[in-house]
Amino acid sequence: MWREIAPNVVAPALSYAFTLMAVVVIAEGALAFLGLSVQPPTPTWGGMINEGRSTLDTAAHIVVVPSAAMFLTVLALNLVGDRLQELTGHRPGGLEPARPRRRTAAPSVPVPRRDGPLLEVTGLRTGFRTPRGTLRAVDGVSFTLERGRTLAIVGESGSGKSILIRSVLGLLPDDAERTGRARLADRDLTGDTRDVLGTRMAAVFQDPMTALNPVRTVAPRSPSRSASTSR
Repeated sequence: MWREIAPNVVAPALSYAFTLMAVVVIAEGALAFLGLSVQPPTPTWGGMINEGRSTLDTAAHIVVVPSAAMFLTVLALNLVGDRLQELTGHRPGGLEPARPRRRTAAPSVPVPRRDGPLLEVTGLRTGFRTPRGTLRAVDGVSFTLERGRTLAIVGESGSGKSILIRSVLGLLPDDAERTGRARLADRDLTGDTRDVLGTRMAAVFQDPMTALNPVRTVAPRSPSRSASTSR
């Protein structure tokens, strides 16, 4: 908890706390000005401003001093909260100029021309064994992904999109039954696919924040793929 959760929670919580304190100061001052906060003789900035309204023409400092004190306090709290947010919540975006990196010139190696589709799936069927029989999640799906192209698989929630991708990657539980043919270029994906996962083929499932810790690398979470993902 202290190594992973606390460093990512304490600083944002402090930023929010300073901003919240500024809101509380303004709210209390407004209620005291209307006479709905603590009553005299307890001093409040809103109460001082309310009491000095009658002498504003002759003694304006009675109103100006507590008003300035409240303004400066709220401004300081907001500046501290904004600064903490900048220090803890900054993430480099795509519109920011990229930092120059020193790159060594790689030797020019001729890339062989590869013909045929990059990914080809034919008659893929995936089912799960249940006490009532086999539950068919993917039933006879076929598609082809050409090189340099993007393929979108669209369907309603629960239609089997994630199971389809898991079937292609070979990331199915033990109670699953998969039939059909899947091929990645010259590699048959029907059997064990651990040699291509993380190197030639990978997937990012929806809402990865529920499964991935932002302060840890991916390699320790996949012992079987730690060798390939650490490269």
